[in-house]
Amino acid sequence: IEKTARNFVNNIDVKGNSITEEEVIRRELTFSEGDAFSNFKLDKSEDNLKASGIFKKAKINTKYLNNESVDIEVDVEEQPTGALSAGIGVGSSGSSISTGISEKNLFGKGIKVNSNITAGTESIKGNVSTEFPDFKNTDNHFIYDIYVTATDFENAGYESTVVGNSVSIRYDLFEDITFKPGIGIDRDSIDTSSAASNLYRSREGDYLTFQTFYNLETDKRDKRFQTTKGYK
Repeated sequence: IEKTARNFVNNIDVKGNSITEEEVIRRELTFSEGDAFSNFKLDKSEDNLKASGIFKKAKINTKYLNNESVDIEVDVEEQPTGALSAGIGVGSSGSSISTGISEKNLFGKGIKVNSNITAGTESIKGNVSTEFPDFKNTDNHFIYDIYVTATDFENAGYESTVVGNSVSIRYDLFEDITFKPGIGIDRDSIDTSSAASNLYRSREGDYLTFQTFYNLETDKRDKRFQTTKGYK
């Protein structure tokens, strides 16, 4: 074991960002001014920037001032972060068409928005999900979802409309373990006609459903961008 010289970050200069706010870039770095610096932290920070999907290129350059201090230059090249998708499907249960819009860097703040709608033979589904990174400077992610599902089984005399939403927080329990708890509520309105069975007619009315949920994730990949080994 050979002891190496300790270096500390003196100054961080960010360049190349015309849309993305500087704080979005800085929160992907594993160091700030005054912190101890290492090549491991540099590689991890570059990987975080590339994996964000906001930048076409990301490069961190170093300039050693003396045996203890180092200046950091973060050079990024932005790329389009919005996407539009569409599809059509045909199967034994009917046909459907779908479209979706996503954005990874709303207002240059790193906010992620995903929305999609699917119209089928007997149902229409739509949802919008918004994720706010580093919510209120807590280093946690705040996620809000809203969804609507309308189903009409005309032959069975039964139709249902579900409107719901949920909120969740995602944060790091440990270095490679992430926990995401949340709560949700939805309203289900069921209507029937004379063609409906007794079972369906007995369920007619409005219902509120409350739910709690959680997600536990471990990430052992060697890097998030262009992974070569590990698992998630």
